[in-house]
Amino acid sequence: MNEVTVIVTRAPIGVSLGQYIFLHPSLVTENILRHEYGHTLQGYRRGPFYLLLEGATSFIQATISLVVPAYADDYFNRWPENEANELGGVTP
Repeated sequence: MNEVTVIVTRAPIGVSLGQYIFLHPSLVTENILRHEYGHTLQGYRRGPFYLLLEGATSFIQATISLVVPAYADDYFNRWPENEANELGGVTP
């Protein structure tokens, strides 16, 4: 996808790290690819602060969503997920 390499992995994850997007096969859809690409663009904007800002926030929110299903309902409406959707061009 553009200049990014998508790596399909057995791990149950969706992660963007620099020029690499790691996805479980069940997550390989156009919108999820666009979402993770949006995280890549966030990384280009924030540089070395990406993992401290978006990365840590996203990881914490994803962890909470696994434990509290009601929290997961609005996962993609919160920053930085909503910004990644916008940057990646995710369609509803």
